[in-house]
Amino acid sequence: MSVEALDRLINPAGFQSIRVTRSNGVATIGMLPDDGLVDGKTDRERVVLFALHKDIGEALEWLGRDDLTRVVVLEGAGDAFVVPPKGGKLLQDLSAVEDWDLIEGLRRTLLAVISLAKPVIAKVNGDAIGFGSSLLYACDFIVASEDALIGDMHLGMGDLPYGNKTWGFVAGDGGAIFVPMHMTLPMAKEYLMLARTWTTRELADKGVINHAVPRAELDAKVLDMCERLMRRPPYAMAWTKRVLNRDVLQRFNAGYDAGMAFEIINVLHKRAEMHRPKDDTQ
Repeated sequence: MSVEALDRLINPAGFQSIRVTRSNGVATIGMLPDDGLVDGKTDRERVVLFALHKDIGEALEWLGRDDLTRVVVLEGAGDAFVVPPKGGKLLQDLSAVEDWDLIEGLRRTLLAVISLAKPVIAKVNGDAIGFGSSLLYACDFIVASEDALIGDMHLGMGDLPYGNKTWGFVAGDGGAIFVPMHMTLPMAKEYLMLARTWTTRELADKGVINHAVPRAELDAKVLDMCERLMRRPPYAMAWTKRVLNRDVLQRFNAGYDAGMAFEIINVLHKRAEMHRPKDDTQ
């Protein structure tokens, strides 16, 4: 089956934020520059917010059933892997359905990455902040451009160009689950609680990610890893990943709902504060 044929099969799912292609057994989920986040509403037409959060999960679930796909690569758009919109605008006035879609989209995507019976490579072409950080740490392999910044903006409080400058909230989108599995606990706390960033070169030197290479060498490095993975027997690879990720899956199932619940509590408090009349002192 050609790459074009795969596109025709998968694009009817209505993806707004990704394009999926395949070549020689390697499927690439490429993020598009606009992930569907919009401000405001037009004639009450609902636009999917943060489409990226659920599109990746749905694509991975589809690729899991595609026998011609052996390896999956997640690739960012432009100069970024995955970053939040700058300015830290609050997700306000969302309906219950939109809140559900956002939260479940995050859960399904991260669960799909760690459960997929095929290796997933994060091809980090640029900064990965917030959910982008959680997504890359959920992957089986991380290969990055050495000048990319990795961090979490949830408690950034203006220390990063992402997130809100005046308030912070729990890193409920997987950060508190995946980051401590890659870093020492003191390093993870600095990362999550003080929004400390490191370049991928620094993280590779610390053994936190697999490889950091000059940007011009990123394609070749990822291709080499894909080719080496393709030489391994697929079922042995799948079962090896399943065994290695048993602890990851257990931590995710035990912690994701709690982390997201605490984050939503923060968001709901802020929404209530913004809608409270100015003369209301309660």
